[in-house]
Amino acid sequence: MTNILLIDRDLGFMFAFAESLKVRGIAVIPATSVREAEEVLSAIRPDLSLLIMNCACERVCSFAQQLRKEHQYIRVIGIVSPSHRCRECGRLLIATLHDPEDRSPDRLPHCVELVCILTGRSGFGGSWPG
Repeated sequence: MTNILLIDRDLGFMFAFAESLKVRGIAVIPATSVREAEEVLSAIRPDLSLLIMNCACERVCSFAQQLRKEHQYIRVIGIVSPSHRCRECGRLLIATLHDPEDRSPDRLPHCVELVCILTGRSGFGGSWPG
């Protein structure tokens, strides 16, 4: 199972995203804040492949930088909005999702596909041919 950490405040989006990824062998570890993420990671110590972070969440850029120092292989996707395009962590981002456009139900397959590509997962638990 591939594990990703998702830091966002939109519980509905996190739930729908997690359900769509679960059938592809990707487990989403949800957190609504950096503090919550730190507590969860400390408690379960998962092997993470990807961090998806809402750039509007407090302290998320410094958290992402610290996580990358500890685990250089982790890729980072930022959820950005016109009012929140953080330059501080922009160089860490391998891709972006756009708020509010990519939160709509019709864009969920696009978001899932992006995560599958970046984690090397596809279909129902399968891997990308390599």
